[in-house]
Amino acid sequence: MATPKRAATTMAATLLAGLIAGCTPSGATTVTPTPGNSGRPPSISTPPVSPPASQSGSPTPSSTLSANQQAAAEAVRGLVDTSVRLGSQPSQYTNPEMVKELQRYGTGDVPDAIANSYSRLRKNGWRYEGGIEIEALKVARPSLNGTRVIVTACQNQSDLRIVNKAGEVVRDEQKNITAFLLRQYTVRKTDDAAWKVSGFETVKGACGT
Repeated sequence: MATPKRAATTMAATLLAGLIAGCTPSGATTVTPTPGNSGRPPSISTPPVSPPASQSGSPTPSSTLSANQQAAAEAVRGLVDTSVRLGSQPSQYTNPEMVKELQRYGTGDVPDAIANSYSRLRKNGWRYEGGIEIEALKVARPSLNGTRVIVTACQNQSDLRIVNKAGEVVRDEQKNITAFLLRQYTVRKTDDAAWKVSGFETVKGACGT
């Protein structure tokens, strides 16, 4: 599996693919950028804690989440929400400002990796338009003495577009975006007892239609 440093380098080279991770789940996770939206207020929809109806094989939340599981799920939602907001208007933030915002929900290499990817968006005059809907969440039981929770999210990205300054779709980059994405997040309990996303990767599995 790629190390976080190597993954961040690969991510910069394939910024707007942004939905592709190169390895399968294990203790370490690959950091890739989370796309956002623009052109209208950021759009993100996440399921309630109780299990919604879903397709067979799609991740669904546990019927009853512990406080730690709930905190881990909220960290994932917060990171996606913040990434959506920043990606929708990257020219309005400096890298340090983005990192500071992302550190509310992410830790380790995650905040810097996402902020760096949006720096390239800013340089090219691109932005994200549309939204990401988290259709279902599966929250695993805490592991590593209660300090790690794996959260799997089925993300609907069918409304997500990459546009230039004129609002035109950047077709060479748009083709890299899949309509649905099954993403696995590693969420860790930090020294100050906060739960934050320490990595994420795309995994195989049923997600969307």
